[in-house]
Amino acid sequence: MAGFNPRLRILELPMRHAGKWSDTPFIFILDRADEQAEEALAALGESGKAMGAVGALVFDMEVDLD
Repeated sequence: MAGFNPRLRILELPMRHAGKWSDTPFIFILDRADEQAEEALAALGESGKAMGAVGALVFDMEVDLD
């Protein structure tokens, strides 16, 4: 997609609770992606998990999250 820059966004999911423990899981959303952007996100894989991401979604078109 010429003229479009890939966007990496974070989408927070509903908070999880277990007794006194709680956390807010999140996923990475990469839209307007080309092959190079997808490869960069794949390279982020283990680092993303270490940051707490529970997954990633990749789209070649623009996705509206609002």
